[in-house]
Amino acid sequence: MNGFIDRHNLVCAVYFAVWTEGHIETQGVDIVLSVGGWGEGMPDHPRHIIALRCRVSDGPPQFMVLDPIEHGIADDWANEETKFLGDLVRRENALRHPDMDEVFRLAEHVVHNDRRINMALRIA
Repeated sequence: MNGFIDRHNLVCAVYFAVWTEGHIETQGVDIVLSVGGWGEGMPDHPRHIIALRCRVSDGPPQFMVLDPIEHGIADDWANEETKFLGDLVRRENALRHPDMDEVFRLAEHVVHNDRRINMALRIA
C-alpha cells in the first residue's frame, strides 16, 4: 500500500507500507519513505529512500531505522523500475543523515493520518 505526503499542495514524500496480518504486534509495520526533491523547484535536493519499522505497544508509535540490505528491502527497491524514488540509505548512514528528524516526523504523520496503517496498528 502506498501514498504521498504533501505540504502546501506540493508532494514532499511518497511512502510504501507493508505488514503481515496477525503479526503486527511482533513484526510491526515497515514503512519505506522516499524523501527529497519531490516538490516543484527541488531538483537540487536528491531523493533518497529510508526504511523504518513502526511498532506500537502501550504508548505512542516507536520507529526503528532498518538496513535495506539486512531486511531484504533492497531486493524490492533497488532496481530500474524504482530508481526514480532515489538511492537506498543504509541504516548507519540514515542515523547520521541531516534530514532524519524530518523523516521521523513524516513517518509519524503517515501512521497517524493514513487510515489503513492507523487501523493496522490500532492507533486511536
